[in-house]
Amino acid sequence: AARLTRLLAASAADRAPQARLAAMAWAATVFSRDDVPTRLVCLAGAADERPEVREAALAALRPVPPTKGGGSGGDEALAAGTRVAHEGSDGVRRLGVVAQVHADAGGGPPYYTVALEGAEGSLSERSTERGRLSSLSAGWPPFAEVVRAILGRVALTRLDHAAGGVWEVPLLDPGSAEAEGGEGPPSLPTQATGEALRYALDCLRAEAVALLPGEPPETAVGSRLA
Repeated sequence: AARLTRLLAASAADRAPQARLAAMAWAATVFSRDDVPTRLVCLAGAADERPEVREAALAALRPVPPTKGGGSGGDEALAAGTRVAHEGSDGVRRLGVVAQVHADAGGGPPYYTVALEGAEGSLSERSTERGRLSSLSAGWPPFAEVVRAILGRVALTRLDHAAGGVWEVPLLDPGSAEAEGGEGPPSLPTQATGEALRYALDCLRAEAVALLPGEPPETAVGSRLA
């Protein structure tokens, strides 16, 4: 997978616009829409000088909108690795991922071990039944991973102001010394700043919708993010 990502990034940075366009088509069809490194490739493509490459990059970036009547039902079995929202006995929802799927020898419904997200990235495992789990809308990567990936391709500059100073976060230009030293996904050009922020916000919104009480995330996200 890492080698394919490097090949994709190289094609996306090629001088020939046909190669860059092909890279965006590859990102849309070969890689999962929740694969963070290839989302960075799409974000870089969203700032391409050629409009056809920009359009293809934006089309490949986000999940394909669910069809009417789509989404997983509340009784459908979940696979290991599925991102979920778990509702506790107190009604509070927490994000997590299905770690294991268990089946009773007697043939009853499966039950699950889920790794729930806690403070500062910690995880806690819990056994639970299907009725307490709702799958997140497919194709949205974890917000924290997206932010870390974006910030890993930017330079932080301190601006001193009389009020105590603020942090400016300019995205690295492809020709900068910092950008040329990295491997994997390309550094994000300055022109990609707006789209990178919008995409990160969409990922955060997908998780926020999943945590709304009384509303299945798989149906809520499609309407809220459309």
